[in-house]
Amino acid sequence: MYDQYNVDSYDVPLFVLLAYGEKNNTKFVRFQSLVCIFGQMGIMTLQYLVMMICGFLLYKKISSDLQQTAEMRAHSKVQKQFFKALLYQLAAPSVLVHLPAVPLFFAPFFDMKISFHTRLVVYFFSIYPLLDSLILFLVVSDYRLAVKKIIINRARQVLTFFNASTVSPFTLPTPTTNHGTNVY
Repeated sequence: MYDQYNVDSYDVPLFVLLAYGEKNNTKFVRFQSLVCIFGQMGIMTLQYLVMMICGFLLYKKISSDLQQTAEMRAHSKVQKQFFKALLYQLAAPSVLVHLPAVPLFFAPFFDMKISFHTRLVVYFFSIYPLLDSLILFLVVSDYRLAVKKIIINRARQVLTFFNASTVSPFTLPTPTTNHGTNVY
């Protein structure tokens, strides 16, 4: 660690997974490392299994409720958008965090020498909360329209502040529900 990163291993917290031990010049696979890796994989699998089962049951419940009552049909579009957003929010950490971690867990067992700066991992962890919010704003149309309205109003305030009367105003259509009431 000192040779590669110029950091003394006694000064930083570490999580070290040793794939092999050595006894009498013979390498052997460390059982504790296998238990640790398969335990982590099991926890991640259990987490996704619970989310998928709950999502499937939620989908069945929403579908049956929407078919039963006529007044809920007006809200079915928003509920379907929220369900789609939940699916995307489930996929985002899988792609950005968990899938890139799997090769790192198993690389020592195949004698693969992987050396990279951990900045990339930190970037993936850091971008996830932003991505989680963006998914909601991109998938749910009511949120998207509300954000557009806020941005346009702020832009108008800035343009008014700078007396930029040459810019033509932009008007947003007011979204309404089936009952004629405003959504926001």
